[in-house]
Amino acid sequence: IKAYLKEQDGVMQTRTFSLSGKPMPENKTRGVFDRPNRLVEFSLSSEEPYLRSFGWEILSHDPKHVDMSRLKNGSNLFLNHDTRGLVLGVIEDARIENGRIIEVVRFSKNPEPTLYFNDIADGIRGKISVGYTITDMVDTGEVRDGEPVYKVMFAPFESSLVGVAADDTIGVGRSLQLKEI
Repeated sequence: IKAYLKEQDGVMQTRTFSLSGKPMPENKTRGVFDRPNRLVEFSLSSEEPYLRSFGWEILSHDPKHVDMSRLKNGSNLFLNHDTRGLVLGVIEDARIENGRIIEVVRFSKNPEPTLYFNDIADGIRGKISVGYTITDMVDTGEVRDGEPVYKVMFAPFESSLVGVAADDTIGVGRSLQLKEI
């Protein structure tokens, strides 16, 4: 593990999720799609296992294991992890809740981000991916499909709208219900 962490030091890791999906029962609604203020609330990450080159990765969402400082300091929503390209919006709020990071993004009023905001509103786009660095890993002692399972401590630093999801267990409509206000 230490060799892997050293090799990966400073290298961005990503996990991709979905903003769309089946609505949750009415008593679990909390998500927000606020068109006038251009706000969208969604799940950014979960503890769903994801197969990496070193084995199964489980992002620990214990508040002691997640460095939220960058998300809470005006981090951005990008397109396809292109941090030099189009900025779609800014993260207004991020919190850990029920084994997930929930964030609220305010979309830019510029023309190109508006196209993506409208596609999300229309259900055309809906995949999200988190950019993060691994801060530590612990071998759980478990094996899944012949691969070791690791609990990963991490520092998320950006979110991206993408075309392919790795974890379909989260996002607006899965952990949260969109409510237009």
